[in-house]
Amino acid sequence: MIIEVFGLFKDISQGMLRALDEYLDPYVAVLPDARFGASLRRLVPGWLAAHSPHLSRAAAQTPDQRTTAWARAKRFYRLVSTRAFTYRVWLRPLYADARGVAQAEKGRVVVALDPVNLGNPYARALEGISRVRKSTPPGSLTDRPARITPGYPAIRAQIVNRSQPAIPYVRLFSYQTEDFVSENLELIRAMRTIRAVLRDSRSASWPMLGWMTRSSSAMPIV
Repeated sequence: MIIEVFGLFKDISQGMLRALDEYLDPYVAVLPDARFGASLRRLVPGWLAAHSPHLSRAAAQTPDQRTTAWARAKRFYRLVSTRAFTYRVWLRPLYADARGVAQAEKGRVVVALDPVNLGNPYARALEGISRVRKSTPPGSLTDRPARITPGYPAIRAQIVNRSQPAIPYVRLFSYQTEDFVSENLELIRAMRTIRAVLRDSRSASWPMLGWMTRSSSAMPIV
C-alpha cells in the first residue's frame, strides 16, 4: 500500500512538472541562451518546493538532483545576475498571458491594483534600497507592530473576474532612483500599461480598474 501511494505521488509530481514546463515555454523562448532556459526550468520548481525565493534553498529542493546543490545555486545566480538580458523580456510573455485570459471569457475585465511594500530588513547597500512601512510580521512571527524598514515599494495588478487569475502589470520601484517622481505617478503608469496590455480584449474596450489599499483588503471599483 505504501509503495502504491508513493508511486501515485510520483506520477502526480511528474504531471505537475510537465504542466509547469509547458507554462515556462514562452519565458524560456525569449532568453538569448539555451543555458539560461535550462536554469529557469530548474529554478522555478525549486522555488515552489522550497516555499522560498532564496536561490540557495531552491537549489537544494530542485527536482533535478544530478549535480550538487552548490553547482545548481551557481547556475541560478548566473541566471539572475547576467547582463545578457533584463527582467523586461519576461514581461512580454507575462502580459501576453494576461491578455489571453482576459479574452478567453466574455464580460468587462476587472483589474485590482495592489500597492505593496516588500521588506528587506537586513539590506544596507542594495541598489535603490528604500525605507518602507511594513505592518505584517516577518517570517514565522505572529505579532509585531508596524515599523519602518529597508525595502522596496511595488505595484501588482491582477485580473479578478476570470476563472483563471492573471497579472497584467507588476513593477518594483525605488524612492531613491532619479526616475522616481511620486507614487501617484507610478499608479498612473500602471493604469496606462494595463490599458495597453488589454487594449485588444474582445470583452471590453477598457478594463475596469480598482485598487487594494495598503492597510485593508478593500477593493473599490472606479
